[in-house]
Amino acid sequence: MPRLARFCVLLLAASAAAQPSSDGFVRIEPEAPQVRVLDTTPNAVTVEVTTRWRTSLADALAQSGGQIDALVANAAAGRVTLSHEIALGSAVPPNATIVSFEGEEVPLPAGARETLTEALAMPAAEVVGVGERRRELIGSLALRVLRVDGDRLIRARRMVVRVPTPPIAARLAASSGTNPHLGVERSRLAEGRWVKVPIPESGIYRVDRAFLRDSLGIEDVDPASIGIYGTGGRILPALNSDPRPADVLPVASLAIDDAIVFYAEGPQWWDWNTTDGRWEHDISPFSDNSFYFLRLDDPAPSRIASGSFANLQDATLLATVTARRFYEEDFENIDRDGGGSGLDWLGPNVTPNGGDFSVLSDQVEGASASAVVQYRARVAARALQRVNFSLLKNGQVVDQAAPRVVTSSPFEYDLGEDAFMEGGAPYGSGLEIAVRASGGNQGARAWLDWVEAVVERQPAGGPDRYLAFPTPGGVSGRVET
Repeated sequence: MPRLARFCVLLLAASAAAQPSSDGFVRIEPEAPQVRVLDTTPNAVTVEVTTRWRTSLADALAQSGGQIDALVANAAAGRVTLSHEIALGSAVPPNATIVSFEGEEVPLPAGARETLTEALAMPAAEVVGVGERRRELIGSLALRVLRVDGDRLIRARRMVVRVPTPPIAARLAASSGTNPHLGVERSRLAEGRWVKVPIPESGIYRVDRAFLRDSLGIEDVDPASIGIYGTGGRILPALNSDPRPADVLPVASLAIDDAIVFYAEGPQWWDWNTTDGRWEHDISPFSDNSFYFLRLDDPAPSRIASGSFANLQDATLLATVTARRFYEEDFENIDRDGGGSGLDWLGPNVTPNGGDFSVLSDQVEGASASAVVQYRARVAARALQRVNFSLLKNGQVVDQAAPRVVTSSPFEYDLGEDAFMEGGAPYGSGLEIAVRASGGNQGARAWLDWVEAVVERQPAGGPDRYLAFPTPGGVSGRVET
């Protein structure tokens, strides 16, 4: 090629690399940065970004005249942040680590320090924008080739970043986390044949071939191969920080002949109030059933070992056991200050001056007629004039209560007040108890929320031949009946 032609080519190339702008500054067009993955392991991804700048950072800053757009164009080819997608094991963004860095830095000019800091003070690398794509968690690794750190403007020529992506269990162990859900990489329910069974109330349940055939339509399963799993009947705590099961848990069962027997908790439960020294019940506001899971092909079901009577010498012998019953049905979520009352539901209406409302027609096996039943009841009313409640056993008053009247008007939008009644009465021929409401103004409302009954009885099995009894309230150690 003739010398003059070569000179023209070089002149054209130089003209393409440096073009004057409308403001008089020369724009130096750098090459676009390159991003590539250096290494991928089960626990981390290593990414490299490389650049080839055509001018120094100091010259690019001087040529920009303190203008952000001009600086970004001159110093970073118009792109401060590069991105690269990374598959993650959690929706929580991991911390990116700078493995190596090569670049240049210059002091921020005093006149443009505040403007540049506001626009460019960002981490060199971080994972942002975590989302799900085709059932896979994806994060965007942001790589910043031009940024402000303190009073320095920094530009990268080469940067290597490592992003940890360990399996969930490994990440939990490394961070000393206590959330058990992070340790479950695969639920027990992911393998095997399963059946979900509703549990309407707490008690002893039996699974045999007849139950499998008649209730579940299953005839090819030996009860000996069935494992029981569940989490009890209680609702999950409202606070995410409170402990709760991370997966279904094995439930120990007893193999008897050609059946298995296990205890299951329904959507109602009792707790011992250590302060007041009494049992108190609660129910789930969300479901009338709890649910347990039967694995039909369990290779290692949890079983209670059979054996002879332990004959523990230090056990406390119980002459009687405690029977506990309650009545509670959720019908109405009353307004409180113009809004709902959350999970505080009330039961049936008890019409003032409208007769008695009777509950607990239960018979308690082994309870004597003279045994004293301890009753507790919660009632509520909304009225401008006082509503009086009575708790009656065989027509005899056990206790009375009168909730506070509502003082504002219109009272139907004000707070509904509650009150408690409690007392003892002989068992007689059963637990049946009545609630009566009287008084109040026209339009007054009254409700029964619940009634509890606790009575001692002989330790005799029920019609199903199983003896169910709670640990005596406030008693520790071993007990025997």
